[in-house]
Amino acid sequence: MSVADADLFGLLGIDIHRDAPVYEIPLSVAGGFQRTPVFQVELQLRSSSVGVDEPVRWSLPLGARRGWRLPFAVLLGQRGWFDTFRTTIDAFASVVELPEPAEA
Repeated sequence: MSVADADLFGLLGIDIHRDAPVYEIPLSVAGGFQRTPVFQVELQLRSSSVGVDEPVRWSLPLGARRGWRLPFAVLLGQRGWFDTFRTTIDAFASVVELPEPAEA
């Protein structure tokens, strides 16, 4: 599961205090369990290639973690990220392969 700092959800148009989550889970991140609301969100990723104008859009369940203390804003999960995008992260580079666009 992918999880993000709860403060980011306002940018996605979700008020975590008023909007109903799809479900809640007990989740341990950075050493402490917390009930974490999960919202269905739509994200988009733009290619850095010249001439590719259309972003890739996808929907995923994203947990809203309150009291985020990690040095990054999103923790990528198997479902919602790694099952959607081939990703290589090593000491020299981080590469995300976007799927080929569907033919019309």
